[in-house]
Amino acid sequence: MRILLTILIVLFYSIQLFSQKDSIKKPRYQCAYLEVGGPSTIASLNYEIGLIQFEHLNINARIGFGATRFQDFNLKVNPDYTIPIGLNGTFPLFNKKKGILKVELMVGNTISSYVRVNSEYNPQREFDNHGFTSIGPSWTFGKGIYTRLNYCLILDKYKTPFHWGGLSLGYKFK
Repeated sequence: MRILLTILIVLFYSIQLFSQKDSIKKPRYQCAYLEVGGPSTIASLNYEIGLIQFEHLNINARIGFGATRFQDFNLKVNPDYTIPIGLNGTFPLFNKKKGILKVELMVGNTISSYVRVNSEYNPQREFDNHGFTSIGPSWTFGKGIYTRLNYCLILDKYKTPFHWGGLSLGYKFK
């Protein structure tokens, strides 16, 4: 839990630092999107911010929150949740008037919390970390609508690989 709290504090303050205006001519962007599949497995609401911008390469940070089940086996509200945290690099393939097509490569960690039955047949919350990497195209329409389709390799507890896909839809703020 301390690791999660430390990561969230660092991300919060880095977002605050990058939200200030600076002398870079290209504006940093922010993006909010819903992702079905991907590193959060079922669905997650995500926030992404541009960190570093080179000529054709952008490095971005993302954090999200997803839930898979909202009740435990006793039918009490006790959701299983996931928090994907990662970095991605984007490289534009072409830029047209109607939008920008990019290739994205993402790596990161998903923190998951879920309820399991213990030896006394009571709900017990457990925490795990899972690594992920994903690659796929993204398309940003001229008005800021953001879409992404990706292949995601999830390393369950950093041991067992799972092949997964993801589809994102959101809005990119400039």
